Amino acid sequence: IDIDELGAAIQKVKTKLKKQEIVAPLGNKSIALPFQEGFVFVNIADIIYCKGDDNYTVFYMQNGEKHIVSKTLKEYERILPSQYFIRIHRSYLIQISYMKKYLKGAGGYVEMSNNDVLPVSRNKKESLLMLMNY
Repeated sequence: IDIDELGAAIQKVKTKLKKQEIVAPLGNKSIALPFQEGFVFVNIADIIYCKGDDNYTVFYMQNGEKHIVSKTLKEYERILPSQYFIRIHRSYLIQISYMKKYLKGAGGYVEMSNNDVLPVSRNKKESLLMLMNY
């Protein structure tokens, strides 16, 4: 374990937690997701998680809908509010409030509110566990 990287990760999580305490809930804030014919507007609060697949991102919504967008997951990691979303794997960005369970393992897994089980990478595990105050 690199002590400097661990310290930086701890500071990042502390900063996110402080922001969470003072930031208003998502409410009705929406985001425009481009698709071939135009845009679909979705409420950010309804996004359970995003899955990156090369140059595409799939949005998994609370109502069961999926939206495929031709932008990378990294772009949406920058756009979506970091006090609500956390990157748990190179392919997954989740909304923390929809996380139901954490399952132990090398990196572990999270079970989301829609019962999807997503892997947590080893290098993201520590940040996630700290966020959960574990």
